[in-house]
Amino acid sequence: MELGQTHLFLFISTTLVNANYVQVQAGRRLMIPNALGVSLIRVYQCIDPDLCLPDIRSFIEQQITLFVKKTENMDSLFEAQFSPLSDSVRMLSKCGKCLRYMKYISSLPSRLFCGTCEEVYHVPQKGTIKLYKEITCPLDNFELLIYSMAGPEGKSFTLCLTVITILRLKNVV
Repeated sequence: MELGQTHLFLFISTTLVNANYVQVQAGRRLMIPNALGVSLIRVYQCIDPDLCLPDIRSFIEQQITLFVKKTENMDSLFEAQFSPLSDSVRMLSKCGKCLRYMKYISSLPSRLFCGTCEEVYHVPQKGTIKLYKEITCPLDNFELLIYSMAGPEGKSFTLCLTVITILRLKNVV
């Protein structure tokens, strides 16, 4: 039996016993239906008589098994396609408010997150962000960052998170 799969007969029989639909005869693996179990079977027969037949039950079990196998394939597809968030997060610079390190999330859209202040600071996209000599901005105490544009003629700019956030709110950037 593989991990993640259950023995269907054992699961169904345990469920029927726990729900008090059947009693297990002592010394044998024979299940004797109670009045509640008999009425359940009669309801199934009223809905559709084929629901009580073994071939329908077997077909449903095959469909469930097929679904489980496809779900396992889906899990491996997701694991191969998407990297965990921890692969795209690293500590970069200190927050100017609480002086604790913020997390740089490189997955798009790139941003810095301060877990203590619960603030998100947006940074320019499509380039690299690095700490600039651990120099702090005199206006707000945030560490300055250097942004380098991608490409052969890429330019670099120093920036402060609070200043760029204020400019972004005023639609200057």
